[in-house]
Amino acid sequence: DSGGTSFDTLTEIFNASKSSVSNSPNVLTQLKYIEYYSKIDQRKRLYRIAPNATMIRLEKIHDLLILEKDLSEKFKRYLLDTNDDPQNIQIIKSNIYIEHLDSTVRQLADTIQKLNSLKDKN
Repeated sequence: DSGGTSFDTLTEIFNASKSSVSNSPNVLTQLKYIEYYSKIDQRKRLYRIAPNATMIRLEKIHDLLILEKDLSEKFKRYLLDTNDDPQNIQIIKSNIYIEHLDSTVRQLADTIQKLNSLKDKN
């Protein structure tokens, strides 16, 4: 058994109506976070977490953080262009935030690289 979960079981697990749950498996399948399959002797779809779901999520988060950092840097350039005081509190806050984003992007890239290196060992 591959550990799949039926749609009916999902409605029970989440204690939600079928209509409330109906779109979620389709969206998660399109995002490649889950996958579905059917057993040979059954029509019922079974859902399971996709093997690379974590990597897909981490890469999307990484991309979003890079966009946030780029946007924050543009905002900081605007502040510098429109403000005569480099010690302005908004500029200082922007520096702190950009520094945080930079560190987070580097850490996440390192995590992604480590997880990718595990693929080679399978």
